Amino acid sequence: MKIYKLVHYSDSFLSVKLSNSLLLEKIVDGFYNEGKPFNQDFGKYEWQKNDGETLCDFPFISGNIPLLSSKAFELLKHLINKSKVEIIPLDIENSSYYLLHFLETYEGILNIKSSKIKYFKDGTIQSIDKYVFLPKVEETTPFFMISELKTFLFANEIVKDIIQENNLIGLTFEECEIKKKSFFLF
Repeated sequence: MKIYKLVHYSDSFLSVKLSNSLLLEKIVDGFYNEGKPFNQDFGKYEWQKNDGETLCDFPFISGNIPLLSSKAFELLKHLINKSKVEIIPLDIENSSYYLLHFLETYEGILNIKSSKIKYFKDGTIQSIDKYVFLPKVEETTPFFMISELKTFLFANEIVKDIIQENNLIGLTFEECEIKKKSFFLF
């Protein structure tokens, strides 16, 4: 089983206009990935329109908060673990989109020694330049986030295949390495 980091390059695609919105307020307040459901209506939104940008199936918010078009959602919803993910419908210019709010993340599946990680002085993770997972990553759900750094969404090859076979646009896939812990790395 292969694992991929899902990357949305927002420069080419329309983004959601968030100014003065409840959703932006919640993002700024740190709502995303806090592990608590919102169970609320976030209202209606518009597209932020810039020259040369087009509509895509994955107009992630802030580049890393997963948002799926209704077409993408219909094709992938059977792979979303509803006990770990809150699905929040959003109306964007009278079209349905679905925000995935991850209530649970996976811990202990990142191979810390083999990954390329930058740390702050206090020892917390600043960024991860290369994700290497332990073999137990294959036991995760098809879509998942990790607890070490909740900034990217990961998926297995089943998700990748569905997206590519149905010509859904807006994501690129960066394959992650899977490697057992080595007792010789210190």
